This record gives sequence, C-alpha cells and structure tokens, in this order.
Amino acid sequence: MKTASRMPVAMLSLTLAIWLLLWPARVAAMVVPSRWLAQVLGRDRGIEGSIPQLDARRRGQAARLADAVELATRHTPFRHPCLAQALVCHFILWLIRTRHTVFFGVRRADSGEKMEAHAWVMAGDIAVCGGRDRGEYTVVRCYVNA
Repeated sequence: MKTASRMPVAMLSLTLAIWLLLWPARVAAMVVPSRWLAQVLGRDRGIEGSIPQLDARRRGQAARLADAVELATRHTPFRHPCLAQALVCHFILWLIRTRHTVFFGVRRADSGEKMEAHAWVMAGDIAVCGGRDRGEYTVVRCYVNA
C-alpha cells in the first residue's frame, strides 16, 4: 500500500474519516442495545438476505471503501470489533446512498465449546468489511439497505 504522502487526497480523507468513526462505533457496539442498533441497520430480512447488485460506479465506491477500512483498521492502536467496523461501513454506505447488506453470523470456536459471532457488510459482490471468512459463519440475521 502507498504511504500517506503518495495516497490520493480522497482516499486519505476517507481513511481518516473511517479511523475517526471507528472510536464512537466501538463504544456504540459495546453499550447500545442490539435492538436499538437493529433499527438503524435497515430492513430486517431474517436469514434470507439478498445482496443488491451495483452499477460500476457504486461498485468502485464500495471497493475504495473496503480498501480504506482495511487501511484504517490496520493503523489504529486498538483492535476494533467487527461490529464497530460494520457500523462505520453501514453509515458511510448509507450516506453515499449505496445499496448494501449487513450480515450477522455465528460459528463454533476452535475449542468447540463456545460460539463466535461475526458481522460483515456486502455491497454487491464487494465484501466491504469482515467478509473474508464469511463462509465459515452461519447467517443468523441480515439487514438490507436497498
């Protein structure tokens, strides 16, 4: 990845905005009841979520957002939970009016005794955040913004 001085201003600005938004999103993920968060995430589709298709321009925006999220989370002193990242992605995609789906899934931990939860955001075929290992999780809830 390029250094900050060689990065386009738009990408640098987006990465900085994400970096700053991760902090309040992290707090919200810890203290705001999930039923309140669910009200702002979009239309609840249960486990039957669909991923809206995007035109080339929106697909490019989603890909740039995915790159910026990865960069911002890599350069922060704390590890931000996937829910905080999903909240930030949802907020930015909502602001730029890009259709997307927020997924929540679970899987058994490696020890086999506990369950692990995960959140990820898809915009078209772009995994904006948390989507790399989404195939390992069973979807338990999704929210569509179309």
